[in-house]
Amino acid sequence: KEGKKLFISLQPDFKAEDYYSARNFECKLDGISHELKKDEKYDSSCPKLIVFPETTGTWLTAASNPFTFLSSSKNIFLHFIPILFIHFFSFIITLIHSIFIEKKATSFLGHVQRSLFKVTSQKSFEIYKNTFSKFAIQNKSYVVAGSLFVPKPILSSSSSTCTLTSGLYNVSFVFNPQGQIIHYVCKSHLVEEEQLFLDSSPIHDLHGFTTPEFGRVVVQVCADAWFPKSYIQVESERPEVVVMVSFVSPANTWQQKWLGYSKGLEVPQDVDLQDVGNKTEREAWEKYTVNNRSNILLTQHNPNLVVLGSFMVGGEQLWDKSSAGSSFIVLKQYQHTDQIFKSESNS
Repeated sequence: KEGKKLFISLQPDFKAEDYYSARNFECKLDGISHELKKDEKYDSSCPKLIVFPETTGTWLTAASNPFTFLSSSKNIFLHFIPILFIHFFSFIITLIHSIFIEKKATSFLGHVQRSLFKVTSQKSFEIYKNTFSKFAIQNKSYVVAGSLFVPKPILSSSSSTCTLTSGLYNVSFVFNPQGQIIHYVCKSHLVEEEQLFLDSSPIHDLHGFTTPEFGRVVVQVCADAWFPKSYIQVESERPEVVVMVSFVSPANTWQQKWLGYSKGLEVPQDVDLQDVGNKTEREAWEKYTVNNRSNILLTQHNPNLVVLGSFMVGGEQLWDKSSAGSSFIVLKQYQHTDQIFKSESNS
C-alpha cells in the first residue's frame, strides 16, 4: 500500500438537465463522487488523479437561461435563444466586436456562437470552478476537469486566482486536492465545428505541471493527441503521465468507418491513407492518438509512463450532442508490453 497511486479515467453520461443550474451540475458531480467511493478499488488515503472528458463544462452556458420550457428541444442552440434576449445589449456589443475587431469566426453563425459563449463565459466558469473545486476537495484528488469554452485564462501563482481575458478557447483546467486551479491548457488543433468560432492556441504553449505524487503531467485536448508535432512538444516536458480528454460525436461513430482527419487540419505524413474508410473510428483512435503515439516518450532515461484517455458517452439526452468512446488507462514501460485497462462500453 505504501507508494500506491490511484488513476481514474471517467466515462460519464451527462444529460441536458445537469447543466440547467449550478445546483444541478453540483448534484451530478456529487453523484459521480458517490459512485466512485462505492468502488472497491477506491482508496481515500492514497494520492488520486481523476480525469473528466472534453466539453464537460462547455454546456454550462445553459445555466444562463432561467427558462426550461425549451428543455425538450433536441437543438441545443434553440435552448440558448432566451439567453440572447436576457443578455441582449452585451451580446450585441460582443457580436459587433467579434465581427469587426476580432475577425476570428468564419461565418455569421460562427460570430453568433462565439458571442454567445463569451457573454455567458464568466458565469459558466464560476459554476465550473466552484463545483470542481468542491469535487477535488471531497475526493482529496487532482482533477483534470474536462474542458469548456472560455476566454484565455491568466493564472496567478501567488494568489491562486484565475482571470479570463480575451479570445475564446477550448480550455482544460487542473485542480489540486485543495481545490485550487494549478494548471490549464488551451486546445491547438481545432476540429471543423470548432474552427467556426474558436481560437487556436500555438502548440508550443502546451506545457505540463508537476506534482509531488505523480511527477510531471501533460494534458492534451482531444485532436491535439492526433499529431506528431504535439508529442515533440510533450517530449520536451519529460512527462511521467499523459492525459487526453476527448469528446466524440455522434454516439454511433465509434464502430463506424473512420472518415479521416477533420477538415482544415493537415494530415500527418505517417498516416496510412488506406486506413480511411477501412479502419473503424475506434481503431483509428488507438493507432493515431495517445495510446500509440506516446511510445516515443519512452526512453532509458524516462522508462515509465501512465497514459489516460477520458471520453463522454451516451448523451442521448444531451440535446443533439450524443457521444461515443471508451475511456482507458495504459501503463507503459520502456521495451515492455503495455498493460491496458479499458472501459467495457463501446457507445
